[in-house]
Amino acid sequence: HVFTTYFRVLKRFSTSSALPTVLQGIAKFSNLINIELVLDLLQCLKQLIKASVEDEVQQHKQFKAKLSFQSVLHCLIAAFGTLSRHHGLISVDLMEYYTTMYQSIWFLCDPSEHRNLSLALSCMRQMLIRADVPKERAIAFSKRLLIVSAYLPPHGALAVLHLVNEIKQKHPCVKCLVDEEELPDAGMEGGISGGQGVYEMFLEDPDHANASSSAGWSSLLHTRSYHPYLSQYSQQCFFEQKIPAVLVRVPAMQMLEQYDCSGGGFNPPLSLEELTKKEERRREILRKVKFQNLRCDAEQAVSGCFAQCGKIAGCQRSSSVFAKLYREENRFAMRSTLVKMQAIIRLYKENR
Repeated sequence: HVFTTYFRVLKRFSTSSALPTVLQGIAKFSNLINIELVLDLLQCLKQLIKASVEDEVQQHKQFKAKLSFQSVLHCLIAAFGTLSRHHGLISVDLMEYYTTMYQSIWFLCDPSEHRNLSLALSCMRQMLIRADVPKERAIAFSKRLLIVSAYLPPHGALAVLHLVNEIKQKHPCVKCLVDEEELPDAGMEGGISGGQGVYEMFLEDPDHANASSSAGWSSLLHTRSYHPYLSQYSQQCFFEQKIPAVLVRVPAMQMLEQYDCSGGGFNPPLSLEELTKKEERRREILRKVKFQNLRCDAEQAVSGCFAQCGKIAGCQRSSSVFAKLYREENRFAMRSTLVKMQAIIRLYKENR
């Protein structure tokens, strides 16, 4: 009865607010669906996705979705989740799914859609971390993701770079986007010309966008980011490929959550550099010397005040009270000078 309700919503009430929940349920329980109904389900999802996007012929192509971006992502996740649970039993054409996702990546440039970034990363991870993805398709998706990463907050850009790293591990051909020996030169207005042809940025078909003739120039912006984790990751892990072992198996969605700085500040907080014992001792000596200097200045000011008072009162320093105070002041000044000299000598010996 549950799947009957799901199918009724998909076929008759595709604009219902319950559609995201229905698609989540299909993706979660698709392994329980009878194999005869899977093809019907995929066909229904394909029609839903096909009707969700319309092209507007403009200078730069924009997409007006009948369904929300979130619902499109849920459709794609449900379709690929169903196929992964029936791997090898069903053979369908997935090109329309990839084309729809390739067009929908531009929605991530809209700040109001950043809340769906985790869902989009999960969807593209299911679609691209597969052995049957063609070379040009993997490169085209990676290139467009790098372009969109420049419009994302720092933690979102870091998660996108990590996803592209995962794609590079599965499809080594993607490395041509950041390989210094194969970087193409700037070309004509229509795109970026490289080894062969011109990269068509706004072409709807990822297999014919000729992304292998382009370069991931936009990813260089992140090496100059104010965000310390993003700049370090882009330089060391993305370009130099020095990925720590603990990050190799971490999915991009977890990276997005781990480094989320939408609440303000840095996440995780920046840790202060751990000081060695020698450095701690040196700083302690400097603090003591600074304190002694302040104390000497204060005592000199007091002695000057007393000397001025003595002059005003017509008193001489030979008087018993002021003579004793004068001797104590000189003794304290000499002691302070001696402590300061000892501290400087000790510091010199430690740093030899």
